[in-house]
Amino acid sequence: MPFFIPNRTKCAICHQPIENRFEAAELPYIDPAASSWLSQLARNFVHRDCWNTWENAKFYAHAAFDLAKKAENQNPSFKIEFEADELIVFWVAALNSYQLKDFNLLATFELPLESSPAILNFLISVLSQPEITEEYQFENSIWKARWVDANIELTLFEDMEIIDKFLLPKDRHSIWLAAVKVILNKVTEKLGEVAVNQNYAMLP
Repeated sequence: MPFFIPNRTKCAICHQPIENRFEAAELPYIDPAASSWLSQLARNFVHRDCWNTWENAKFYAHAAFDLAKKAENQNPSFKIEFEADELIVFWVAALNSYQLKDFNLLATFELPLESSPAILNFLISVLSQPEITEEYQFENSIWKARWVDANIELTLFEDMEIIDKFLLPKDRHSIWLAAVKVILNKVTEKLGEVAVNQNYAMLP
């Protein structure tokens, strides 16, 4: 697994050091059949700014999306609950959580089952109300959201340190909102099943 070292880890696109972890994104795997040379960049870090202007970004994102869709067949612990427009939401049974991955943005949202309703409602609130500023806290982690023009800036803090920061552009809002609403329904069903099973277990 690659490690990020501030001011030492180099961007796979511009080959310059990346100063802060929140300025970096990690390239996902793609099938070598799609591009043998681009597939060699997988697991390397890139500046988010470099990714946003890279001529190969759209091709790479689509190739990564296509490969990720095959995960359900290759690994039964992954179940795809939503997929569209280079965005996938997996149910990861081994972790009892959902994972939202936007390959266009190189962004990942972890959604543990028990805490995901609050996170999902936080996202729905932000996506549905222009100009709102919101935050969601879970243990030592805080997601903060603010509107920047027509876009949404999402920042993840852990122990008050910025770990990740990315811009959710206006043209991605509808796909995120659709995905989040689908997952909220799935979460509600799963938590309802858990509650029923717990009640049965308590019966004499």
